[in-house]
Amino acid sequence: MRALLSFVFGGFLFFAGMKLLVWSLRQFSANRITKHLSKAAGSSWQAILSGTVATCLMQSSSLITSVTVGMVEAGLCPLTSAIYITMGANLGSTLIPQILASNLPPLEVFCFITAFIFAVCKKKRLAALASSLGLLMAGMKIMSVAAAPIAEHPLFRIMLMAMCEKPLLAILFGAMGAAALQSSSLVVATLLVMARLQVVPPVIAIAVALGSNVGTCVTAMLAAVGTGKAAKTVAIFHLVYNSAGVILIYPWLEPFAGLMAWTAADIARQVANAHTAFNLFSILAAWPFIPLIFNPKKGTLQAVANNIGLKH
Repeated sequence: MRALLSFVFGGFLFFAGMKLLVWSLRQFSANRITKHLSKAAGSSWQAILSGTVATCLMQSSSLITSVTVGMVEAGLCPLTSAIYITMGANLGSTLIPQILASNLPPLEVFCFITAFIFAVCKKKRLAALASSLGLLMAGMKIMSVAAAPIAEHPLFRIMLMAMCEKPLLAILFGAMGAAALQSSSLVVATLLVMARLQVVPPVIAIAVALGSNVGTCVTAMLAAVGTGKAAKTVAIFHLVYNSAGVILIYPWLEPFAGLMAWTAADIARQVANAHTAFNLFSILAAWPFIPLIFNPKKGTLQAVANNIGLKH
């Protein structure tokens, strides 16, 4: 029981750190990000790159996708560009897992001391940024310590056996976890902790990580409630796009996990690499079909404005 509470507390610290990180980064670059995204209509690769970079900077694919839905609703972004931006946002969300998969030195105390110094100097945004990094590292450390006893619990082993027999359950678990927590990063961080302790097979860890991609679509769907046709199209595409990627790779899950085993010896790194490779694969697979599904001539600002009832 104590280990479970410690693990939950560590997860809470990590979650709070992610929220604080997103908030602090928004204070630095929210307006610039919005302007950057609104100018991403030059070409498909520019829009994808914009979505990737924006998510790397803001560390929230859900936020970027929701902002994109809002921009389409306001007539500030063409429909087709918004579609490509959401694809890039998925790829950008893999940055934190890649960082967490690295063997980082224990710098949480240094981060908190730095945050205190910034706070004394009345640098609130820098203090928040340093605090968020400290919370992230502290949360991961606490979860790592608490994970080993949890892995020995009979209930955990029963759940693990069920997911090993049916990897689809692992995907559903990842999707529901990300939807409930509104954070795929927390789900993937938990996986990395378990994977590093070798208590979760790589195939199952990868399946949960892929499922978390689908769970993050809930935020964009909620953001599209009450909006026009074009904004709803972006949110629905985001859900279909992520779900289709999982469906396509599901029959090849074990070979995919085997391929990731060639990329690194560390299981945590394999999971992070799988998360990145999957999102890159999804972009490459969907890219040629976007012009066929969404007619670029109908994705102009004027068409979006007509869909949502604006006048130009």
